[in-house]
Amino acid sequence: MKPMDKESMGEGYEKTKPWHPLYNIVIFTVFGFIYINGLSNPIIAEAFITGAIWVSICIVFIQVI
Repeated sequence: MKPMDKESMGEGYEKTKPWHPLYNIVIFTVFGFIYINGLSNPIIAEAFITGAIWVSICIVFIQVI
């Protein structure tokens, strides 16, 4: 494998890049479930707010990279 250089993040990163959205979906599902179950009185609005925050973070992070 080629290491990271100034033109790319490395061969390993480039090969896993198509799977990054799937990682985000899996990570959000697990941590979202943990968060919602930790609330004393979970409501659907809190779930949507959490989802919107996660989507925003992912969009900004992907744009930065």
